[in-house]
Amino acid sequence: MSDQPPLPASFPERGPSRSVVRTRAALLHGALASLAAEGPDASIDSITERANVAHGTFYEHFETRQDLLTEAMTNALADFNGRIDEQIPESASACEELALRMRYFGRMPELHPTLAAAFSSAGGFEVGFATSFLEHIDSVIARGIANGEFGDADPAAAFATVTGSSGWLVAVRTAYPHNGTDRVDAVAEFVLTLLDVDPGEAHALCSSVRPHMPTRKSRTTPARLLSATTSDVSRRALAQQDRSRKTRSSIVQAALTLLADEGTHLSIDRITKQAGVSRASFYRYFATKDELFEAASIEGMQEWEDYIFDITTSIEDPADRFVMAMRLYGRLPDSHPHVARAFCNLGNFAAGYPNGTEPDYQALYDEAIKARRFAPDPQGIGFLTLAGTLEWLVTQRVVTTGITGDFTDAVLGFVLPGFGLSPTEVTMILQQPSESSP
Repeated sequence: MSDQPPLPASFPERGPSRSVVRTRAALLHGALASLAAEGPDASIDSITERANVAHGTFYEHFETRQDLLTEAMTNALADFNGRIDEQIPESASACEELALRMRYFGRMPELHPTLAAAFSSAGGFEVGFATSFLEHIDSVIARGIANGEFGDADPAAAFATVTGSSGWLVAVRTAYPHNGTDRVDAVAEFVLTLLDVDPGEAHALCSSVRPHMPTRKSRTTPARLLSATTSDVSRRALAQQDRSRKTRSSIVQAALTLLADEGTHLSIDRITKQAGVSRASFYRYFATKDELFEAASIEGMQEWEDYIFDITTSIEDPADRFVMAMRLYGRLPDSHPHVARAFCNLGNFAAGYPNGTEPDYQALYDEAIKARRFAPDPQGIGFLTLAGTLEWLVTQRVVTTGITGDFTDAVLGFVLPGFGLSPTEVTMILQQPSESSP
């Protein structure tokens, strides 16, 4: 009889080898770098080249390019948010914790520039943004309301304002680096005052030096013909110009439709087929696909803005006019669903505007301040906060279900008191009917 112990029925499974772990990590790093440099159209070849691995190796770790990009963003954001967690004192009040989280997250362009560029180009509101940052914001708002630090604020509207303005600031500051960290702190301070935090306390919480963390187009108008009489030669020239405009317009409209339905991963052949034009015609008007996407973005924005300004032009009171424009802004998925989907697929609403703010809406805001309907706001912090929140809302309404256009009014009800309007005025303005379909 043998003294050897019996063999186990099964052996424990081995974990992945070090080389497998290293290769996967290299692919994730390459994906984040490619996303930052090239946007969501980053190819598998580009990613594997940055990772210094063979093309075929990619499929040993990921089934699709999107799987890799999503995991890369999710992991990088989780790591960044984990580093934020380490900076929050265990004894921090809800006010202090919210201020610190907003200030650190808004400093992503300095603390992790590659992640900030990837977050902005990929549409961080959609890809990987649903991480511990959102969970912590939801928790700290609930805690602050429960213990009386945040008054009786609407938690959903407060959550939308914090997350929307935070994500928007990262995109704006990545696209326009001259927007410094002072704007991050000013937005955090503004949001705290909306939550009924004492202005002096809010300023103190948002003006400290604690946030240092060691790193581990203007609107265009189509040209119009001014001459009433022309010669035969000029008439032929105008006819040719008209055909050219129609061809260009058909290409732009095709791109806008496809961006809404299929996203940015489109071939030029797919676009020209949709437009019913030749490939040569494409290059007569656009040097690259990105140039076309920019034109389509401007065209869609023009269509949307014309709709809003047609409705608001007749409103006399500057405050009422601005609020109505913002109410329509948040209802973009209802009035112009194709434009909303196209903008979300393009990823970054801020890219087409100097300083990341829409000039026409900023002008409406400034008019209300000039008329003394809104409180003075030299840095435009109130508008920046609201713009970011509404961009978040539009994106969420496109990619998720259950959020209606009426939630726009809840957000405005939360933010507008910070503009100097009384609660009674806010209620009266938001009780007016809003149009939500063209």
